[in-house]
Amino acid sequence: MLYGFGEGIGSGSFKSNHVANELTVSGIIHDILGGIGVIAILLLPLIMQKVITKNGMPVFYRMSKIVFISGIIAIILFLFRYSLNVNNFFTIYKGLWQRLFMLNTYIYLTTMAILMIKSQK
Repeated sequence: MLYGFGEGIGSGSFKSNHVANELTVSGIIHDILGGIGVIAILLLPLIMQKVITKNGMPVFYRMSKIVFISGIIAIILFLFRYSLNVNNFFTIYKGLWQRLFMLNTYIYLTTMAILMIKSQK
């Protein structure tokens, strides 16, 4: 729910824009709500490791660990755009890192949905 609220509704409702190289109030709200959503979805694999244990589903448990680590890496690469004031590989392709994070997340959510459907059959 936090992810949907923060990344979906929050980021979608408040445009991330700059005026004179400064973030506007809308941009600040966008970043804060988006950050809340990203943190929530980033922590989901850790929470799921408590729900579905290593003994219960070892492959999913391992996948959760991989998704968490790759999510951290993608977020770090995405955040380089704030810390680097030069045009380089990390800042030019800032949207790539965000989309890789989203792909990582959506693959994980899809896997969870498939497991939930299979468990009901």
